[in-house]
Amino acid sequence: MQNEEKVKMIPAQPRLEQVVHMLDNAKELLDDQKRNEKGLPRVSMQTEIRTLEFWRAIIAECIATFFYVVLICSVHHTMKSPQDSQADVQLYTAIATGLSMMSLAHAFLPVSGAHLNPAVTIACMITKKVSILRAALYVCAQCGGAIAG
Repeated sequence: MQNEEKVKMIPAQPRLEQVVHMLDNAKELLDDQKRNEKGLPRVSMQTEIRTLEFWRAIIAECIATFFYVVLICSVHHTMKSPQDSQADVQLYTAIATGLSMMSLAHAFLPVSGAHLNPAVTIACMITKKVSILRAALYVCAQCGGAIAG
């Protein structure tokens, strides 16, 4: 009984002020997030090219694309015997493609973003998720890894 009376006795005005305060804070957080998305700090190309993380990401893209091509081609090559139908070859190649993309993306995402494809890299460059220098070297590394694979 006493708990119900305490709940009823709380005036509505402080609750309304709390809700308004919470909504104002949420609006400020959203505004900060929008500002951070537009105004990311840009690192100069000279500074970026000297970092170990940059080169680690470039090498990771090359290795990931190499493994991707090797996995898909090896599955396709092993399924070329005369008793395998064309549908089986396509099915197993598609499954290998999906599983290899999933595992490679999981492994290389923290290092380089796991683009594994020049089209994805160019799209990220256009949307300004990666710098022009990084995108150019990613594309070169991806093409080199695909050729080596």
